[in-house]
Amino acid sequence: MPKVAALALLGLLAPFQLTDGAMIPRQTTDFGVCTDPTIMYVQDQDGMLGYGYKPSNTNDFPHSATADIATIIDFIRSTLQNACRAPTAAWFLCTTAAAAANGKEGQDAADAFNNVMNQSSPPSEASQAPAPAVSAAAVQPSLNMKFSKETVVFGDHIDPIWWFNEYLKADGQPAICDETPHRMPNDHYITFTCEGADPNIVPMMKEALIAVVKDTIDNTALPDDQRMFMHREGLCWDGHNNQCHITEGYPSTVFPQSVHVAVAIEVPGTGGAGALSGNLRYNIADSSSNNCGMCSYLSTSGGAVSALTSVAQVVMGFSELIVPGIAVANAAVSFSCLTTC
Repeated sequence: MPKVAALALLGLLAPFQLTDGAMIPRQTTDFGVCTDPTIMYVQDQDGMLGYGYKPSNTNDFPHSATADIATIIDFIRSTLQNACRAPTAAWFLCTTAAAAANGKEGQDAADAFNNVMNQSSPPSEASQAPAPAVSAAAVQPSLNMKFSKETVVFGDHIDPIWWFNEYLKADGQPAICDETPHRMPNDHYITFTCEGADPNIVPMMKEALIAVVKDTIDNTALPDDQRMFMHREGLCWDGHNNQCHITEGYPSTVFPQSVHVAVAIEVPGTGGAGALSGNLRYNIADSSSNNCGMCSYLSTSGGAVSALTSVAQVVMGFSELIVPGIAVANAAVSFSCLTTC
C-alpha cells in the first residue's frame, strides 16, 4: 500500500493516523472571480415561452433561459473552469450538484443543484465563524484505486474522459454496469464492469477516475512515471520486445490497460457493520508497453498530491448525497498498482 502523500485535517488528525492513503479535508469551495453559481427556475423569460432554467447570476454566468437544465449546468461548469478561473474543486462540486439534480424536474431540479452548490459556498467576511468540531457521527469514506503496470498507447491524442462518459453506464438498484465491449482506435476494445450499492456510487467512482485523468494527462510538469494518463508528442511503437520507442513529432495517448476502483462509506449507527460500497473496473484488450516507473513511484509516494486531492473532493461531495445528514470531514484515498513489475 502507498505511504501517505498528503495530510491536512484542520489540525485534528493525530500522528498515529499517518498510515495508508491520503487524508484530505473538506475545503470551502473557491469560485474564482465569480459568485453565486446557482440556477433559477423561470417562466417566459429571454424570449422563451413556458418554463425553463437560467443562471441566477447572469453577470458572471451570462446565459439566456433554456428548457434543459443540463445545458445551464454545463455552461456554469465550463465558465467556472475558464472565465471564473476557479480551482478544480469548484468543477467537481458542480459535477456533484449535477448528479443531485439528475432525474428531477422543475423547481425540484434547481433546488437540488443549488443545495449542493450552496453547502460549500465561500462564507462572507461578516459571517465567518470558527469551524465546528467534527461530530461523533462523522464518517470517513474510503476509495482505493489500482492501476495496471501494462499500458495501451494510441497513435493520436484522444480523450479518455469521452470514453468514460460515453460508455461507463450503470442502472438498476443495486447499480450494475453495461459490460458491452466498445471498439477503440487500433482495434482495441474497452470493457467496463461495475457495481454500486447506491445510485450515486458508480458516478462517484467515474468522477474519481476522471479526476485522475484531468490531473495527469496534460500535466507536463510531472515526470512521466507520475502520470497515469498521458498525452505525448511522440508515436509509441512496441517493436518485437514490448518496448516503447518514441518517435518525435507524432501525437500519442497513454492509458493504463486496466484500472480498478473500490469505495466504501460506513453508515453511521451500525457499529461498523453497515457500509455502502461499490467497485468499478475498465480493461482494454491488448497492451502496448508498461509503466513500471509509475508503479515504483506509487509504492513509495502514494501519488501526486493534486490528483489525490481532486479525487478526495469527489468522494466527499458524493458521500453527502449518498448518506444525507452525515458529516464528512475527510476522505482516505490510496493509489497503487494491480500487479508488481
